[in-house]
Amino acid sequence: MDLTILIPSFKREIQFRNILKYYSNLNFKGKLIIGEGSNKSTFNKKKKFLKNYQNIDIKYFYAPGFVFQTVKSISKHIETSNVVFSGDDDYLVPKNINKLIKFLEVNKTYSGVFGDAYVFEIVKNYMFGQHKYHLLANKKINSFKRINFHLSKNYTVNIFAIQKKNNFLKMLNYCVDKRSEFKCPERAFSEEYLPTTMLSALGKYAYIKNYYLIRTVGHQRIQQKTKFDSHEDKISINYLYNSLKKEVVKKNHKNLKKIIYDFFYNQNFVRNKKILKILIDKILNLIKNYSPIIASLIYEIKYLNNPYRNYVKKNILKLTNND
Repeated sequence: MDLTILIPSFKREIQFRNILKYYSNLNFKGKLIIGEGSNKSTFNKKKKFLKNYQNIDIKYFYAPGFVFQTVKSISKHIETSNVVFSGDDDYLVPKNINKLIKFLEVNKTYSGVFGDAYVFEIVKNYMFGQHKYHLLANKKINSFKRINFHLSKNYTVNIFAIQKKNNFLKMLNYCVDKRSEFKCPERAFSEEYLPTTMLSALGKYAYIKNYYLIRTVGHQRIQQKTKFDSHEDKISINYLYNSLKKEVVKKNHKNLKKIIYDFFYNQNFVRNKKILKILIDKILNLIKNYSPIIASLIYEIKYLNNPYRNYVKKNILKLTNND
């Protein structure tokens, strides 16, 4: 398979072992490149597990730093034409990936392609809620129009697309490393807004109805920012603008700045939920805390015969013991 999966890892030994087991069990025919972002002792400890998974092509490197600092460091080892970013708790569906790779081979004007992605809440041996992960095609004809489309109600985390290597590497050139992180000090930008918006600037993204990615939650994540008023935010927004400006024709620079500032300063990032949904979520959370078994059964009934859920039960739940 002409694909490399790039996985930044930071401690989290359980997730690391689960990823190896998952792709080994499925005899994955692509390549895995994993970077350890924490410390050398963790790297050496986790490296010992690799000997148990010799049926898959794995390269594991010590690459200290935040997520995209690690990804930037390990990206020089990519040998395939296509690449995909993955968290250490995300699982690509190998049997459905070839269709996406074939699309990129045939459609030369596209940089990346999505299928369907689903998020599952897994805690220890229990599987709870699920929802479709929002991924959206962006087929606008030039970089300015694609940025405008992206920084609107069409925002999508396109780093999870199957990507052509060259554009992905070009995006990483704009990502800050340890020595230059002062240029973009706010992690919400260096870890998401910069890479996703730059990818939109660099090329078109398609969507094919074909489930290819399972994301899991059940542990603490970085909270999504809803205000961008700190000194670090201002520096990072300015870095984003100056970077994107290099990929947009000069006549659109003024409008580009307005689009960026409107997105971060004039948009309401607070997601409004209906009162009934909030109430139901609170009740289900209480049940989960009191009796995970009962809560799990409720979700099983709710999502009866869901093919994505069945895939997770068969291939992921049995190896997942989240911390």
